[in-house]
Amino acid sequence: MPTSLGPAEILVILVVALIVLGPTRLPEAGRQVGRFISEVRHWSTAVQTEIRQVIETEGEPQPPPPAVAPPAAPATANPSPLPTPADLGTPSPDAEAAARAATAAEWGLPQPPLQSQPGAAAPPPAGGIPPEWASPSTNGDSS
Repeated sequence: MPTSLGPAEILVILVVALIVLGPTRLPEAGRQVGRFISEVRHWSTAVQTEIRQVIETEGEPQPPPPAVAPPAAPATANPSPLPTPADLGTPSPDAEAAARAATAAEWGLPQPPLQSQPGAAAPPPAGGIPPEWASPSTNGDSS
């Protein structure tokens, strides 16, 4: 199927337009078609220009190189002590147990017993909860 119009096809279109529109309205129709083609070319040029600008910029500008860092301070003979869990904001085991008890009370669950030793085994949970649900998991790791 041909994609371009030859002289014969254009002549047929003009003859049909002359018959349909008549000699008085044909010049005005020609002007309107010319304006439409001009607008389409203008839109096409604007879109092509914008695409070229986007392609030329190719993303964000490169950040400036980092400034030269000042020389490191000499190591001292007495290093500062390591932070404790309290310094880091980690709650103590007693605070964790109190938070669990408050959460259990909020949800209407039985109160968990407070453990005196962190390594002691917990008694089986009440309320019909399976034991594997009662203790924290390690993402499926059984080790």
